[in-house]
Amino acid sequence: MPTPLDKQFAAFLRRTRGERTYAQLSRKTGVPISTLHRIEQCEQSITLRMLYQIMLRLKCGLKDIFPANVIGQPLSRAAVMRRGRARPKKA
Repeated sequence: MPTPLDKQFAAFLRRTRGERTYAQLSRKTGVPISTLHRIEQCEQSITLRMLYQIMLRLKCGLKDIFPANVIGQPLSRAAVMRRGRARPKKA
């Protein structure tokens, strides 16, 4: 299940791509076409390395990608557990 940050990044990619093709955005960012498509469809999360690369190539910052109302909001425990990063406490 996509997190709010996944959805915000997907929206940023759609805005940035605009009328460009995935191939054009791929050349600009250095990210494979298939990866861009999966991220835009919220089927794949972005890695920090890829985020950094995209920010450098597009000359943008975190505030350009993630609106202030999303940055700083922690993921719910349920969302983290679904991603397999937390384990429920044993009774």
